[in-house]
Amino acid sequence: MKQNKLLITAFAIILALPALDSIFHFSPVKDLFEKRQPIAKPDFPQNFAELKAFPQNFEKYFNDNYGFRKSLVSLNSHMMDKVFDESPDARAVVGKDGWFYFDNHNSLLDARGMATISDEMIERGVKSFGENWKKMREKNINYLLIIAADKSTVYPEFLPDYIKPNEPHRIDKFLNALKAKYPDFPLVDLRSTLKKAKENEVIYHKTDTHWNKRGAHYGYVEIAKALKIKPHLRKDFLEREDEFIRGDISDIMGIETTNRNYELVPKFAQTYHRVTPTAAEIKFFHKLNFFENSNKNLPIIFGYQDSYFGDLFGYMSEHFSKSFYDNEFPCDLNYEILKNYHPNVVIQEFWEGRVEVVLSQCK
Repeated sequence: MKQNKLLITAFAIILALPALDSIFHFSPVKDLFEKRQPIAKPDFPQNFAELKAFPQNFEKYFNDNYGFRKSLVSLNSHMMDKVFDESPDARAVVGKDGWFYFDNHNSLLDARGMATISDEMIERGVKSFGENWKKMREKNINYLLIIAADKSTVYPEFLPDYIKPNEPHRIDKFLNALKAKYPDFPLVDLRSTLKKAKENEVIYHKTDTHWNKRGAHYGYVEIAKALKIKPHLRKDFLEREDEFIRGDISDIMGIETTNRNYELVPKFAQTYHRVTPTAAEIKFFHKLNFFENSNKNLPIIFGYQDSYFGDLFGYMSEHFSKSFYDNEFPCDLNYEILKNYHPNVVIQEFWEGRVEVVLSQCK
């Protein structure tokens, strides 16, 4: 009888723990990297429509915030990784020799040459990007489209055996059509540059989706050439290899796996500094990064970019009196927005796997 009471009490405590943790927050794992914001608690309904939607919205909030959720997700990640030798996230792929890959926007289907994109979307994309170039030329603004390479494109040899790399990719269909209509279109496709560069050194993070500072530097040099500016060469930087870091794929998987961080530290005195955008800019743009240079005689750049460009901020901002980088990837450029920043250079950069996302916005 006493043993039964103990079992019932223990069972009741276990059932109560999630509710208690929701109040007192004593779960050992406090943070998870999930590449998204947790679902917020819905406001108290103010009308019938909100009342009708409230149960479903509250259920979504509860499922994302119940007690011990973070600890249980973390425990599952470690068990999948250490016990079963599998990725705890279906989108994350464990490749060979410690290389991780992430399936985002069908990028791994693209790596196999099996992702498709419609002719109609390509046609609209070619028209829009042609118009972007034309608009900028009319305003005497230098324009450039930059394509960042997917990790699986540069390092296909480390993909697991069940993923057979093949070409062409979706981006090839778009770029081929773009160049067919506009042979002189200003384009920097970094894939061939990075494939060649990897023969000399590691240029992508093993545990992250992105290139490292070495890979970013190769991209920077090609962009500088296209814009006819003189880049800082590798001899102008100090090489550092004394740090091990987790990558975004490690974080998504919830594991502690790290890789060596190959850092480039400038030997020269940097002339740019970060500036806080205005409250209106913070509200209007998505993560606008703004830099000013002590040399006010340099041109001004405005760039639309994704996360790959983050490692280029420091390289590029040395060459411009003002640098505006908006973490968005529109298809059609709005000159009414751009003219407020008086740019001499406008760039559009996006990772190759994002081509459908970008072209789906074309008018």
